Amino acid sequence: MVTFDEYYRKYLGLNQESPGQTIFAADRRSEPVAFFYLHHSISTVINDKLIHSISPQLVQAFKKQIADLACNSISTDLVREIDDAMFEILPLLSYSPMRMHRMTIDNFGQMKKPENFSVSILTEESKQFFETQMSQRGPRFTEFCWKTREKALQEGRYFGIIENDEIAATAFISDIDLGAGNLVVSTKSKYRRKGYGKAVVARATEWCFQNEIRPIYLVAVANTPSVKLAEGLGFETKSEEIVVSGYIGTNV
Repeated sequence: MVTFDEYYRKYLGLNQESPGQTIFAADRRSEPVAFFYLHHSISTVINDKLIHSISPQLVQAFKKQIADLACNSISTDLVREIDDAMFEILPLLSYSPMRMHRMTIDNFGQMKKPENFSVSILTEESKQFFETQMSQRGPRFTEFCWKTREKALQEGRYFGIIENDEIAATAFISDIDLGAGNLVVSTKSKYRRKGYGKAVVARATEWCFQNEIRPIYLVAVANTPSVKLAEGLGFETKSEEIVVSGYIGTNV
C-alpha cells in the first residue's frame, strides 16, 4: 500500500518541487471530488513551509493575490486571507474556504472495531432504498445521483445499513487515484448516535485494505462528530488544510 507521504505529495503536485517553491499547479485540483465538487486550491504546511496546490488555470491569478499574505500557518486568519484572494479570482458565491483534516490509518490491524451491525454491500437492487432516501428531490436529480455511484456499486465499494426499508447510513469510496481512496459517509438524522456511521466507515476501510488502497478521510475541522467518528476507529490526522471548494460546473 502506498505511504501517505508518497500519495500526498503527488496529490498536491509536489513531485516536481523546486527549492523555495510554494505554489504548485496540480491537475487534480481541476478534477471532481466525490462526484460534485472541485477543490480549486489546497493550502497546507509541509516541512514547516506553507504551500498551495492550485488548479492550473488559477495559478497566475493566485500568485498575484497572495503576494502579501501575512499568515504562514494554517489558521482562521489564513482562511480569511485566502477567502479574500479567491474573491478576486472566482465568481462571487461560487466557492467556500474551509479548514479540514486529512486523516488516514496505516494498517487494518490498527482499526478499533465498532459495534457489530449488519452492514450490506449495496447493489443495483438497492435502488429502491436510495429512491426512498431521496424522496424530497425530483426524479431526474435522484437518477443522476444514482448514476454517479454506478462504478462504486459495480466494484462492491458502496456499503449501507438498511432499517425500516430505508438506508439509515452509507459509506463508500468515491474516488480512487494515486493508490488512495476517498471515504464518504452519510447517516440519516434520525439514525445518528447509534454507531451506524462508524460501522459503515469500518466496512469501507476494510474494503480499502483488502484492495491495497489507502483510506483517506477528509473532514471539516468544525465537524466534530465526524472527526470523532474517524478517531474512534483509529484514524489519525496527517495534514491540516485550507480547502477552497466549489460545485462542478462553476465557471472559472
